[in-house]
Amino acid sequence: IEQMVRDLHMGVEIIAAPTMREPDGVAMSSRNGYLSAPQRACAPALYQALRTAAEALREGVAAETVLTAARQAVLAAGFDAVDYIELCDAASLAPLTGLNGREDGTAAVLLAAAHIGAVRLIDNLRV
Repeated sequence: IEQMVRDLHMGVEIIAAPTMREPDGVAMSSRNGYLSAPQRACAPALYQALRTAAEALREGVAAETVLTAARQAVLAAGFDAVDYIELCDAASLAPLTGLNGREDGTAAVLLAAAHIGAVRLIDNLRV
């Protein structure tokens, strides 16, 4: 979006802000209201999987291994399906195969979308 604003000279300022979270880590969203009590109890697993994945990536664990483990953890916690849990460049959203080369100050981001019943939860975490 930032690149589009620059490319199209839109005269719009993009102000990035941290994700607002419930006390248990779930990203605040009107979608959370559609979750049943048992589903809501499972919801923190998505953010927890991202936090665990970020830590493992920083420790040098291979991205493919980390992402597979994160998907499995979300499913094991009670989610019905994982659309994606991916590691991407924070600016371009291009997929990354690891954190190699991130010492230059550019950020990576973990992106996730998963379903509990009819509700699709999304989340992200900068790495």
